[in-house]
Amino acid sequence: MIRLALRPRRVLVTALLLTSLPLAGACDNPVDTAENELPYQSQADTGGGDADVEAGTCDCLAVGDWYRFDQLAITAIDGEEHPAIPALNAIWTNDIAAKELSILIEVTAVSDTEVTVRAVDGARIDGTEDQICAITDTAGTLTFPRTGCTLGDSTPISFNVYSGAESYPKNCSTTLPVKHVIPVSHTILSGTMSSTCEGVDGLVPSGALGETALNQICTCLLAGQKAEECGDLDPTYNVGGECGGCNAKYSSLGNLLTTFGDVQWKCTDDDGGRAACVEATWHAARLDASPPACTHSPP
Repeated sequence: MIRLALRPRRVLVTALLLTSLPLAGACDNPVDTAENELPYQSQADTGGGDADVEAGTCDCLAVGDWYRFDQLAITAIDGEEHPAIPALNAIWTNDIAAKELSILIEVTAVSDTEVTVRAVDGARIDGTEDQICAITDTAGTLTFPRTGCTLGDSTPISFNVYSGAESYPKNCSTTLPVKHVIPVSHTILSGTMSSTCEGVDGLVPSGALGETALNQICTCLLAGQKAEECGDLDPTYNVGGECGGCNAKYSSLGNLLTTFGDVQWKCTDDDGGRAACVEATWHAARLDASPPACTHSPP
């Protein structure tokens, strides 16, 4: 395989990521990224910890229930164990634990044969340590075929993933239609409810990260720190044509992905452009109460 040459900025990105790995709780040995010890494998094997997922009929599932992803781990990029996977999973694990990354689903309709949910991004509420709110204008709808506790492959959705606090995004994209998010095209989810409806073990059998969008997104690599540490965005910032309108603490997400290895771009995005195919596992836990709507919008 031909590797892309590392430019100075890419060397910096790689160094920052390697130093971030020890801060993520998902890895027993985050420095060792050997193929047989990738951090997502233990999560995929355990299935998120709901031992009784095959029991019961899940009659407890109700309209108005809210769930939050407390695990999300990529298992393949373009059908392979891409070298960037351990670093990306480590960053996401840390951000989920710190309430900096919150994917929320609200049950809006339930029948014996279908479940419909509203998927919406969350953000940490400004000035708090772990309180989250829902960014309501990111919402989209998914419908799952249902057999008891089993949720089959959903209708596809194009979803925008936000990370950070209300006023401090950890991903910066000033030129995309939706700012400061990572757009994921053609996303399909499936899952199995626990018998008490307290949690869902799930898969993302397919999704796509568009090349054009990735090259317009920059990410703040301060793992283990709050989004406020990324600093205020600078509308005048533009160095080397990358991360315009962000600041010096952000680095190109597209460069990050290809720094670790070539991407085959086997999928397409919403506009028909080249995209990396993504597969993942997830687990969502039921919330005790509905999250409030966010009152601040990202800059």
